[in-house]
Amino acid sequence: MYDTFLKLVREELTTGKLLPLPDAKINDFQDFIKNAIVMLHSTPLETRKFFIEAYKKAIGDADNLLRIRIAKACLGAKYERETFDLLMLASVEKIIEFYKGVMTGMYIMPSREAVVVKFRVSLRINDRSYRPGDIVSIDLGKALGLYILGAVDPVKQPIFDSLL
Repeated sequence: MYDTFLKLVREELTTGKLLPLPDAKINDFQDFIKNAIVMLHSTPLETRKFFIEAYKKAIGDADNLLRIRIAKACLGAKYERETFDLLMLASVEKIIEFYKGVMTGMYIMPSREAVVVKFRVSLRINDRSYRPGDIVSIDLGKALGLYILGAVDPVKQPIFDSLL
């Protein structure tokens, strides 16, 4: 069970597209870890040490798998809708779209750290309320997070609305 992610890394490296991450494999691994943790307190010290080392390797393998998948997503690899990480892959696409607009000067940016956004939903941030249609300048990190959530849209330079 500890080699789940290593097997997935090998499979992922064999193709240019993003392979579906089956819910069953991820759920089996998570269930295995939950059950092992429950029993860990009553196992011998050597067994605990082995489990911890195996778990650290599994975390490293998962890290490698996710970096490969994110790189492939960034490069435009297609993925199926039935994959465990569908929402995260969609977020990667939104990050790229936002980043591209910042880098190319497409968005109105009063400073290098802030961008003008238009709210799509009602939201309260830091004791301040925003309603749909409100246009404000906020820092890039908050703007990116809100954009990923679909709460705001960056405001484009007016010239780009007519050109693109």
